[in-house]
Amino acid sequence: AFYSNKANALVANAFRYPALQSYCHVIYFLPWPEESLVEFAESRLSEMDQAVSDSSELIAKHMSHVYASADAAFAREREEHGRPCFATPISFISYVDHFASVFDGKHKEVTRLAAEIATGLQKLDEASQDIEDMREEIAESETVLQDAQRASADMLKQISARTAVADKKRGEAQIVRDAAEAHLALVDADRAEIASDMEASLPAIAE
Repeated sequence: AFYSNKANALVANAFRYPALQSYCHVIYFLPWPEESLVEFAESRLSEMDQAVSDSSELIAKHMSHVYASADAAFAREREEHGRPCFATPISFISYVDHFASVFDGKHKEVTRLAAEIATGLQKLDEASQDIEDMREEIAESETVLQDAQRASADMLKQISARTAVADKKRGEAQIVRDAAEAHLALVDADRAEIASDMEASLPAIAE
């Protein structure tokens, strides 16, 4: 590999092809000590949400450990296979920034969901209160309905009693009417008989 640090290939090739130095930039990072990694990560995390800033020291140490593990894995890869892979401070900065970006997105999503859940719970409370109010209204309506039913029952009893009295009087009136009609029939029969007798006696009176 042209830029591999194995056997000082970078230095050797730089001397062998000096013109390349006019057309490229060699960016070389000295490794940061663990204290610097932790300090940078903790400083970055302290600017975030309270939930993260309270645990920033533990998260920063974990990030430093992950970075150190990746650096050691890259070193083994370079040594065993000669592949130019490195874990630089820029990698660590990108790692911390990516964590902050992902956490910020998830935090916003969780905040949105929490707000929706809170709104849903509020609506459930309002619905429960509305149901309780409806129950009270129904109870009051049932009381009014029971009073109306009792009043209707009393009125029905009175109507039934009055109807019975009217029926009784109607029956008595019918009896009197029947008796009057029977008496009138007798009177008519007597009148007819008297009229017949008078007609029969007229010739005798005329003589």
